[in-house]
Amino acid sequence: MKQRIKLAFMALVLSAGLCSLAAAKPLEEGMDAYLRGDYATALKLLAPLAREGDPAAQSSIAFMYQNGLGVPQDQNQAATWFHEAAEHGYAPAMVNLGAMYDAGVGVPQDNVEAHKWYSLAIAKLAGPTDATARDVATANRKGLAARMTESELADAQQAATDWKPK
Repeated sequence: MKQRIKLAFMALVLSAGLCSLAAAKPLEEGMDAYLRGDYATALKLLAPLAREGDPAAQSSIAFMYQNGLGVPQDQNQAATWFHEAAEHGYAPAMVNLGAMYDAGVGVPQDNVEAHKWYSLAIAKLAGPTDATARDVATANRKGLAARMTESELADAQQAATDWKPK
Protein backbone atom coordinates (compact mmCIF):
# COMPACT_ATOMS: atom_id res chain seq x y z
CA MET A 1 0.00 0.00 0.00
CA LYS A 2 2.73 2.48 0.97
CA GLN A 3 4.50 1.82 -2.36
CA ARG A 4 1.30 2.70 -4.25
CA ILE A 5 0.98 5.94 -2.32
CA LYS A 6 4.63 6.83 -2.91
CA LEU A 7 4.26 6.19 -6.65
CA ALA A 8 1.13 8.30 -6.77
CA PHE A 9 2.93 11.13 -4.97
CA MET A 10 5.84 10.89 -7.38
CA ALA A 11 3.39 11.25 -10.26
CA LEU A 12 1.91 14.32 -8.56
CA VAL A 13 5.28 16.01 -8.23
CA LEU A 14 6.12 15.32 -11.87
CA SER A 15 2.76 16.59 -13.05
CA ALA A 16 2.84 19.62 -10.77
CA GLY A 17 6.24 20.59 -12.10
CA LEU A 18 5.01 20.37 -15.68
CA CYS A 19 1.86 22.27 -14.79
CA SER A 20 3.83 25.23 -13.48
CA LEU A 21 5.28 25.93 -16.91
CA ALA A 22 1.97 27.34 -18.10
CA ALA A 23 0.72 28.67 -14.78
CA ALA A 24 0.07 32.20 -13.63
CA LYS A 25 2.96 33.98 -11.93
CA PRO A 26 1.98 33.34 -8.26
CA LEU A 27 1.40 29.66 -8.98
CA GLU A 28 4.66 29.42 -10.90
CA GLU A 29 6.59 31.11 -8.09
CA GLY A 30 4.91 28.91 -5.49
CA MET A 31 5.67 25.76 -7.47
CA ASP A 32 9.27 26.87 -8.01
CA ALA A 33 9.67 27.37 -4.24
CA TYR A 34 8.04 23.98 -3.65
CA LEU A 35 10.39 22.22 -6.07
CA ARG A 36 13.41 23.98 -4.47
CA GLY A 37 12.31 22.66 -1.08
CA ASP A 38 11.47 26.13 0.24
CA TYR A 39 8.19 24.94 1.70
CA ALA A 40 7.53 28.00 3.87
CA THR A 41 7.57 30.23 0.78
CA ALA A 42 5.63 27.67 -1.22
CA LEU A 43 2.91 27.54 1.43
CA LYS A 44 2.75 31.34 1.65
CA LEU A 45 2.29 31.62 -2.14
CA LEU A 46 0.13 28.55 -2.75
CA ALA A 47 -2.29 28.73 0.20
CA PRO A 48 -4.26 31.74 -1.08
CA LEU A 49 -4.49 30.15 -4.53
CA ALA A 50 -5.63 26.85 -3.01
CA ARG A 51 -8.33 28.61 -0.98
CA GLU A 52 -9.48 30.33 -4.19
CA GLY A 53 -9.87 26.92 -5.87
CA ASP A 54 -6.69 26.46 -7.91
CA PRO A 55 -6.36 22.66 -8.19
CA ALA A 56 -2.58 22.61 -8.79
CA ALA A 57 -2.05 24.70 -5.65
CA GLN A 58 -4.52 22.51 -3.72
CA SER A 59 -2.75 19.36 -4.81
CA SER A 60 0.67 20.74 -3.90
CA ILE A 61 -0.53 21.73 -0.43
CA ALA A 62 -2.06 18.27 -0.03
CA PHE A 63 1.30 16.71 -0.84
CA MET A 64 2.98 18.96 1.70
CA TYR A 65 0.53 17.83 4.42
CA GLN A 66 0.86 14.21 3.33
CA ASN A 67 4.61 14.30 3.81
CA GLY A 68 5.05 16.95 6.50
CA LEU A 69 6.87 19.32 4.16
CA GLY A 70 6.84 22.73 5.85
CA VAL A 71 3.68 21.83 7.77
CA PRO A 72 2.90 19.21 10.40
CA GLN A 73 2.15 15.90 8.72
CA ASP A 74 -1.63 15.51 8.60
CA GLN A 75 -3.20 12.81 6.44
CA ASN A 76 -6.71 14.19 6.97
CA GLN A 77 -5.69 17.63 5.68
CA ALA A 78 -3.91 15.97 2.76
CA ALA A 79 -7.05 14.04 1.86
CA THR A 80 -9.18 17.17 2.13
CA TRP A 81 -6.95 19.14 -0.24
CA PHE A 82 -6.53 16.23 -2.69
CA HIS A 83 -10.31 15.85 -2.69
CA GLU A 84 -10.82 19.55 -3.49
CA ALA A 85 -8.36 19.38 -6.39
CA ALA A 86 -9.78 16.08 -7.66
CA GLU A 87 -13.31 17.46 -7.61
CA HIS A 88 -12.07 20.22 -9.92
CA GLY A 89 -10.90 17.54 -12.35
CA TYR A 90 -7.17 17.72 -11.56
CA ALA A 91 -5.86 14.29 -12.57
CA PRO A 92 -2.72 14.13 -10.37
CA ALA A 93 -4.92 14.73 -7.32
CA MET A 94 -7.29 12.02 -8.53
CA VAL A 95 -4.42 9.51 -8.57
CA ASN A 96 -3.35 10.50 -5.06
CA LEU A 97 -6.88 10.51 -3.68
CA GLY A 98 -7.41 7.07 -5.19
CA ALA A 99 -4.28 5.84 -3.42
CA MET A 100 -5.50 7.27 -0.13
CA TYR A 101 -8.87 5.53 -0.43
CA ASP A 102 -7.10 2.36 -1.55
CA ALA A 103 -4.90 2.33 1.55
CA GLY A 104 -7.33 3.96 3.98
CA VAL A 105 -4.89 6.78 4.71
CA GLY A 106 -6.55 10.05 5.75
CA VAL A 107 -9.92 8.64 4.64
CA PRO A 108 -11.77 5.42 5.37
CA GLN A 109 -10.59 2.57 3.15
CA ASP A 110 -13.05 2.35 0.25
CA ASN A 111 -12.46 0.17 -2.81
CA VAL A 112 -15.25 1.78 -4.80
CA GLU A 113 -13.99 5.34 -4.23
CA ALA A 114 -10.39 4.31 -4.94
CA HIS A 115 -11.35 2.62 -8.22
CA LYS A 116 -13.50 5.59 -9.22
CA TRP A 117 -10.68 8.11 -8.70
CA TYR A 118 -8.12 5.92 -10.47
CA SER A 119 -10.50 5.49 -13.42
CA LEU A 120 -11.21 9.22 -13.67
CA ALA A 121 -7.48 9.99 -13.54
CA ILE A 122 -6.68 7.46 -16.25
CA ALA A 123 -9.31 9.01 -18.52
CA LYS A 124 -7.83 12.48 -18.03
CA LEU A 125 -4.15 11.50 -18.29
CA ALA A 126 -4.03 11.16 -22.06
CA GLY A 127 -1.00 13.19 -23.09
CA PRO A 128 2.57 11.97 -23.54
CA THR A 129 3.75 13.93 -20.49
CA ASP A 130 1.13 12.12 -18.40
CA ALA A 131 2.56 8.64 -18.94
CA THR A 132 4.07 8.19 -15.46
CA ALA A 133 0.95 9.25 -13.60
CA ARG A 134 -1.26 7.21 -15.97
CA ASP A 135 0.93 4.12 -15.46
CA VAL A 136 0.73 4.51 -11.67
CA ALA A 137 -3.05 4.90 -11.74
CA THR A 138 -3.44 1.97 -14.13
CA ALA A 139 -1.26 -0.37 -12.05
CA ASN A 140 -2.99 0.67 -8.83
CA ARG A 141 -6.45 0.20 -10.34
CA LYS A 142 -5.51 -3.22 -11.71
CA GLY A 143 -4.28 -4.41 -8.31
CA LEU A 144 -7.35 -2.99 -6.61
CA ALA A 145 -9.77 -4.54 -9.12
CA ALA A 146 -8.32 -7.97 -8.37
CA ARG A 147 -9.48 -7.55 -4.75
CA MET A 148 -12.95 -6.21 -5.55
CA THR A 149 -16.24 -8.02 -5.95
CA GLU A 150 -18.24 -7.75 -9.18
CA SER A 151 -20.75 -5.58 -7.34
CA GLU A 152 -18.04 -3.20 -6.13
CA LEU A 153 -16.60 -2.96 -9.64
CA ALA A 154 -20.02 -2.16 -11.07
CA ASP A 155 -20.58 0.49 -8.38
CA ALA A 156 -17.16 2.04 -9.06
CA GLN A 157 -17.76 2.15 -12.81
CA GLN A 158 -21.15 3.77 -12.27
CA ALA A 159 -19.67 6.31 -9.85
CA ALA A 160 -17.02 7.25 -12.41
CA THR A 161 -19.65 7.56 -15.13
CA ASP A 162 -21.87 9.76 -12.94
CA TRP A 163 -19.03 12.02 -11.70
CA LYS A 164 -19.03 15.68 -12.78
CA PRO A 165 -16.32 18.22 -11.92
CA LYS A 166 -17.11 21.27 -9.76
